[in-house]
Amino acid sequence: MAEIREWQIERFVLGELPGAEQQAVARAIAEDPALRARVAAIEASNREILAAHPPRVAASVIRDRIAAPPPPTAAWGRRVAFAAAASRPGTRRETASTRAALWAFIGGHPC
Repeated sequence: MAEIREWQIERFVLGELPGAEQQAVARAIAEDPALRARVAAIEASNREILAAHPPRVAASVIRDRIAAPPPPTAAWGRRVAFAAAASRPGTRRETASTRAALWAFIGGHPC
């Protein structure tokens, strides 16, 4: 087999290579101590990651983040503050058309 790339070793460890390629990489690893050392390092790294982030805990955190409403963005806050300041009576030629344009800008409905 030609040169074994890093991504191939990682997919080999995960069992994600197609059958013939998985077997070819296995043969290359059996013949090359440097490849065996790389496989051992990846396996050790995988164990460390799984110990630090158990799948059940990680899945729970992901589910909680998906279910939670998104936090407001800074841009949204600036838009609201801008619209509120600009629509106050007596500020810079405040008109109905100005208010309507600002509400359209922030995605709301003109009052």
